[in-house]
Amino acid sequence: MCQRHDVRSRGVSTDEIQKRHVDMEAKLDHAEQILTRQDNISDYYTFINSALIILREGLEASLILAAILAMLKVMGAKDAVRYIHLGWILALVMGGLTWLITKTVLTLSGQHRESMEGFISIFAALALFYVGYWLHTRSETKKWQAFIQDKVKSSLSRKSIFGLMGISFFAVYREAFEVVLFYQALWLQNENSHHAVLWGFVAGLAALIVLTIVIFKLGIRVPLKYFFGITGTLLYVVAFIFAGVGIKELQAAGWILTTPVDLPLQVPILGIYPTVQTLTAQAIMLCAFVMTSLGMARERKKA
Repeated sequence: MCQRHDVRSRGVSTDEIQKRHVDMEAKLDHAEQILTRQDNISDYYTFINSALIILREGLEASLILAAILAMLKVMGAKDAVRYIHLGWILALVMGGLTWLITKTVLTLSGQHRESMEGFISIFAALALFYVGYWLHTRSETKKWQAFIQDKVKSSLSRKSIFGLMGISFFAVYREAFEVVLFYQALWLQNENSHHAVLWGFVAGLAALIVLTIVIFKLGIRVPLKYFFGITGTLLYVVAFIFAGVGIKELQAAGWILTTPVDLPLQVPILGIYPTVQTLTAQAIMLCAFVMTSLGMARERKKA
């Protein structure tokens, strides 16, 4: 309206005013289309991340349990199987309790939302990096089998029922704890895409159930080298994103200084923001990934 009054006072014709009005509406429509497209991309990305988390974490736990049960069968220790099942059931119960506890803590500290989101994202980034590294170091079948055999044999030799339960419990609870941590971070970071988080979880869980049935019932062997290698790399990428988002939220909460960078570096979908602090955190993640990858490549050559 102000623009119309201004152009009229300068003697601009009604047709010219109408033309400018139409141009302005066209630009607004274009901007809305761009924002909608970005939201759709963000939803798709959130859906994929959500599905990947439950699928990867759950599949790793399933592989560990399948390897343990297969080894007990070979050793003729069928009586020990019940304790393995008891261990993972207790782990799922504890995982549910962990989720409730974290939800309660987040609800009670709602006034510090940015701080909570920032710290959870940073912690999740570090955990994701560690898990990615752990997967890469066990991407060879021999190392994986040796890892499982060592744990099971030590418990059987001591005839430790709690030892067998412990192997099963911690193998699954570790994954459950990571699932809780990663989903809390994903949930907090995507306030407008909760539906994408939920549908991603449902899709990932459905795929996990199918794959678990295939692994246990049909005895299908999963190519560990490719599974651990690919999922490990994907987790490095998610850790990179969480690091940027976490620092940004801590900046918003006033925990960390904000030093702008005069460069067009803003890709929210990858957690990239134009500040020295966020870019430094992600550069550290990237350097750590390159260094660990080179180190593991040297070890493989020596082997």
